This record gives sequence, structure tokens and C-alpha cells, in this order.
Amino acid sequence: MNAVLVVDDDPNVIAAHRRTLRQFDVTYARGAVEALDRVREMPFAVCVSDMRMPGMSGNTLLTRIRDESPDTVRIMLTGDADIRTAIGAVNDGNIFRFLAKPCPTPLLVNAIRAGLAQHRLIVGERELLEKTLSGTVRVLTDVLGAVNPAAFNQTLRIHEHVQQVTARLGLPNPWQYEVAAMLSQLGCISLGSETLEAVYNGRDVSDVDCQRFALHASIAHDLLSNIPRLEVVARMIARQHESIDLRNVMQPLSERDPAEVGGAILHTAIELERVIARGLSRTEAVTELRTRTQEFDPLIVTALTSARDSLRAPASVRTSIPELKVGMTFASDVRTQSGLVIVRAGDEASSGVIARLVNFHRIGAIPAAVHVLVDETVPQIAAAS
Repeated sequence: MNAVLVVDDDPNVIAAHRRTLRQFDVTYARGAVEALDRVREMPFAVCVSDMRMPGMSGNTLLTRIRDESPDTVRIMLTGDADIRTAIGAVNDGNIFRFLAKPCPTPLLVNAIRAGLAQHRLIVGERELLEKTLSGTVRVLTDVLGAVNPAAFNQTLRIHEHVQQVTARLGLPNPWQYEVAAMLSQLGCISLGSETLEAVYNGRDVSDVDCQRFALHASIAHDLLSNIPRLEVVARMIARQHESIDLRNVMQPLSERDPAEVGGAILHTAIELERVIARGLSRTEAVTELRTRTQEFDPLIVTALTSARDSLRAPASVRTSIPELKVGMTFASDVRTQSGLVIVRAGDEASSGVIARLVNFHRIGAIPAAVHVLVDETVPQIAAAS
């Protein structure tokens, strides 16, 4: 992507740029408002803006573009020789180049070429990091699933809850919260499935096992804290058993420390699972969490409320594993032949959950059919014989 946006309120300057910048894929905007409209319509690799424009300065414009399109490389053109203006533009807008007008064409052309090269570097580095990061998370979760199915199944359920919370609250960088959910039980890798099943279901365990389980969050933190871009995720995981900080509860979630918010979301999702394991419905479990205002943030608890919670419980039907569809709700627990819970009643079928059930079915570890709830938002299915 090599698109360039040039912004100037002077039609003569734009006409001059049209003649001298033909080698680039340039879009022109007459002023800041039009420029912001263009940025919302399509991504730009580079934006070149005049400093002095009516209504909104180039400095303010480039700062807005930085917020809306962080990868866009920003270049400022100005006839203002005031050094304070230049310093303010660089500091406020993260300007890549600051050029004085009148700017010789070769200098402007070289600046745009350098901006395009910088954009390729930014995008390439991010893609490399994201692929490395996603690969790392996939390996770690695959290892957890192979070594400790109980911890992995708990992870899947926590991840479903965290996805719902981040989507409904519109939190920035939702990937951090979702990765924290997927890796939240990583420290349990050395614990036995029986011990974890007991802990997750609220049954008594020995003092030794209780102490070992209590360390799993710090173990996961230590494993992840040295991985680039997972530092905040590691801190979220370390705080997954902490109650909310009542001093910050009135502050908007988007303004709080992400590690604190992530820890609070994990803590709420984990407790929701623990309460459901006692035999309560999801609606009843959410209602209980609402009353524990010293432990859980009401915004997070409200975000966990299912759209189905206010509806009368629908009937369940029996369907075969291959007929499962994303969005279906399980009417009862799905267990292996040994009694290990793979999916809990009330969980929604995601592509990952369906794939896991298919794999368990292939090896004969679970029955050929499960019970799902009939819902108007999900296509009707024929009951399996």
C-alpha cells in the first residue's frame, strides 16, 4: 500500500503538487475536514499536510490522523519559521519529517519516498511480531491442551467470557485480553487433571495442591513476561485472582491500567465458571456476582450477561457432532467417557469448540450426539436419531 494523502487549503499549491508528484499514488484534500474524511474512507501510507489552514491546523490534523490511522507516516509542510511550532508539531503529532516552505521538489519527493519506506518498515515489523506472537500463543495452548485437558477446557470457557466482555465494553487492544484468557491457565501445566477438576468445581483438595494451584498465576507471569509484546498480558494473568481496586471503580475502564482491567476481567470470568460449576445456571451465576460488589466490577459483570438471560429457557434438541453450527448453545455438559467436562451447559459453540468436539468424537472419547438449545437466531436442525 503506497497511497499518499496531500493536504493544503490553497488550490494553487495543490495544482503545483499535481504536476510534481505524478510518480506517486496521491489523493488531494482541500483542508483538514476533507482530509479526515479521506482517512476514514481508506488507509494511507503517508500524509503530507500544510501547517497553516483555516479551521484546524496541520498539527492538530496530523495528531488526529495519528489516532485514527497509527501506521500513516506524517510529514509537515509550513512557511512558519517559528521553532516552537516545529517542536510542537513533532511532539504532538509524532511527525516523521518537518519541511519548510517553499520546499524544493526533490526534497519533498525524497521525504515522501522515505515516508513510504518507513511505512513498509512499520507494517512489516508489526506483521512479523503478530505472526510470531500468534504462533507462540498457539504453541503454548496446544501444549497445554495435550498435557492438561482440564486446564485447556477451562481456558476455552474463560476465553469465551472474555471475548464477550471486551466486545461489549469496546476496550482498546482487545487482543491483549483474549491472549491473557488463552494463557491464563498456562501455569497449571504441572498440575494433575484430577486436582484441577476438583479446584474448578469447588471440591476440597489437599493443602499442598491448594498451595501449588495458588502459584499458577505467578508461574505463567514469569514464563510470559520476557516475550515481546506480552508484558501487559503477563501482568493481567498475574492479577487474575485479585478483587477489584475499589479506589478505581468509578474511573472509566478505558482510562485504567490495562493490567488491572485484564486481571479484573479474568477474575470475574473465572469466578463465573466456578459458580456455574456449583450447579447454578448462567443467569443465576451472574446474579450472584452482581451482589459481590467488593470483588467484581459491575460493568464487567453486566457485560457477561447473555442476551438469552432474560428469555424463557428454550427446549433442547439432540444433534450429531457434524451438524453443530457456530452460535448454537449447549443444553447440557459434554463429557468424555472418563467424565472430563469438555463443554459446559450454556456455552456457545465456536469454531474452536466444534473442532475440539470433532477430534474427541473421532477417537471415540465422546458420544456421537449432543444436546443444544433451540433458538430463533439459530437455524432449526433435525433431531439426530
